[in-house]
Amino acid sequence: MNWSSVKNLLIAMLITANLLVLYNILAQNRSQGYIDEAEVKDAAALLAERGLLVDAAVIPLRRFDAVIYESRYGEDYDYYIRAALIMTGCDVEMHNWMPSGSYRVTLKDGSAVEFDGEFGFVFSSADFQANTTGGASYTDVTVENFAQMSRNGQELGSARMQNLTAIALKALEPEDTASDDAVLDAQVTAGYHDPVSGLSYLHVRQTADGWRIFNHEVVCVFEGDRLMQIKGHWYFAGLHASYDEELYDQVNILFSDLKTIKNGELTDAQGSVMETPVRVTSMSACYSLFWDAEKTVLYFIPAWQIDHESGATVVYNAANSTIYWRSE
Repeated sequence: MNWSSVKNLLIAMLITANLLVLYNILAQNRSQGYIDEAEVKDAAALLAERGLLVDAAVIPLRRFDAVIYESRYGEDYDYYIRAALIMTGCDVEMHNWMPSGSYRVTLKDGSAVEFDGEFGFVFSSADFQANTTGGASYTDVTVENFAQMSRNGQELGSARMQNLTAIALKALEPEDTASDDAVLDAQVTAGYHDPVSGLSYLHVRQTADGWRIFNHEVVCVFEGDRLMQIKGHWYFAGLHASYDEELYDQVNILFSDLKTIKNGELTDAQGSVMETPVRVTSMSACYSLFWDAEKTVLYFIPAWQIDHESGATVVYNAANSTIYWRSE
């Protein structure tokens, strides 16, 4: 008997067996983490029959494996002061409610942060506040028009982009990012330099567990390496608890969207009630924010955003499939 040949055969058999086991594990993991493509195609066909047109390629296959997070918000003024300290690293000079209903925190370096009572805010450096003639150029660029405005700008070099990103992320770092298992994070999605004003701009998005938080994004304005202004929506406090809850997947949410349209609850860009057939152009997972009844606990709840060809956008709570937000 040729023992060398037998040994080689046994080795080959073991390798084949291990590959089969590995393949089965990968296949099982994919089936748990992704929806079957055939199921998605069948759902798309059924939705089309009922009046919601959605290409199967638009429906994400990855399951939304996310948990609900809880944050103890605390006293309003305390949150605003802590947020201003995070952004500036400077001691507070004064803080007070404004006649408009906003809350203003003034720092000892002359900078200020004005909060809208929720998560919208504007940080302005002392230089910005003193330069009223340059104020218009700062306020021209917003989260909503960033992509359009950037078309007239110049691309930031990699070293410049890296430097500005580090400055922006430090100013936007929530309280829970100090731990190794931090959930809240920030992602710079784009940046450009305006040769006319000499200013540079970054668009930054806030995420939870890597998923974007709906409507939580800001524009950072730089003059050289100085952060002159931040404006948008952000959450600066930490997270204190999390728990699992069964979520509606993307297919079920699309049927909820069909029901919403059938009930006449959506309008198009012209304000007319949308009627079937309606086409879905994109669908993506995100987090939405909900208060408890006393407005002392904030919940980060998984959600699905659906964009329609008519211009209407709807965000659905993935925990109960109700509407979280819709475009007017």
